[in-house]
Amino acid sequence: MNGYVLVKSYYGWGGDLAVLAEAINLASRNNLAVVVDWRGSFSNRVETENVFDNLFNLSPSVLRANLCDLKDVSKIIPDYWRPYVFEPSPYTKEHPLTKVSRDDLDFNSIENIKPYLVILSRESSCFYKKEHQQEICDSYNKIIPNKNIQASIEEIHDSWNGHPTIGVHFRHGNGEPTVAYPDIKWYYRTIDYILLSRPEALVFVSTDCFAALHEFQQRYGARIVSTKKKYLPVGVGGMHYYNTLEERLLSGQEAITDIWSLSKCDYFVGTKSFFSYAANHLAGNFPKEKGFWYVNTLRSFKPSKDLAPIKSTKFRSLFESINVSLDGIYIKNEEGLNFVYLQEKKLGPVHISDNIDYIIKIAKSIQEIRLY
Repeated sequence: MNGYVLVKSYYGWGGDLAVLAEAINLASRNNLAVVVDWRGSFSNRVETENVFDNLFNLSPSVLRANLCDLKDVSKIIPDYWRPYVFEPSPYTKEHPLTKVSRDDLDFNSIENIKPYLVILSRESSCFYKKEHQQEICDSYNKIIPNKNIQASIEEIHDSWNGHPTIGVHFRHGNGEPTVAYPDIKWYYRTIDYILLSRPEALVFVSTDCFAALHEFQQRYGARIVSTKKKYLPVGVGGMHYYNTLEERLLSGQEAITDIWSLSKCDYFVGTKSFFSYAANHLAGNFPKEKGFWYVNTLRSFKPSKDLAPIKSTKFRSLFESINVSLDGIYIKNEEGLNFVYLQEKKLGPVHISDNIDYIIKIAKSIQEIRLY
């Protein structure tokens, strides 16, 4: 053994799995032991609990080690990580701790020093290159969910009763401010296209928003299957908004069940995200004719300076009178007139907002995009 590769957590489930897959690949190439430290992670936020050990193991072919094994390592790459190695998800503006990938590693500096320690906290360009895809797929398949999660995955797979299945990942955000709303109509068109040649297919939906699941159920009825989840109330935020460790572990189990179940589907329809990438790599990469990727015009949403939250008490009360949440709704002044926006989408002027029928019309447009 030449040394160790330490994986730190700064992402959600999908992103952390991507970094771990890269670490496994790096370890196999350089005869390194893998150390996984997901304490204080984005999905966990409990600094004393390494959530990885609650949910996963690694294949016996992967050499593993523990944090305590790193105490006597003298060579650390990159060296600026040295004071932070044993801290749970540390952060400092002085160094880019959250952005260390294989692209940044200088193995020439190692010379004959062994054992050495490499830190990874982000995916590298190798993750996206065609020539590395088989290695990345192999690495993902060395990540093993615990027995309870495996049982849930098998239960879902068995419930399909041999039917071909279209796996759908619909990352809605459920009111999370920075998530741009996906276009559900694109999903409908894509699923309908597949059903033309596979009319007997089921549709497995993975989403973070119960309102989105309901929309798919309304359109496809008994075809829809999904993981049994404890959804947060509509508009409250993503599944990682849970507070307690118990809730976060349950959410993690549900997310992992979804990822591995998506990988078992015959077709994939979903967003380009680490969550979807995990399912795709576990499946060995869906071929072009079976993998359909949604690309949002906005990677994420951040309101520009000219988009302002609704401040008018009258206007707010009109929306509230018909039970419409103000999530993602803004006002923008254009040449002296105020317009209603849902994120980046212009819906209509404000100057006739005292007309309840008009507000209902605006609310219908909001429902079509936001789904609640």
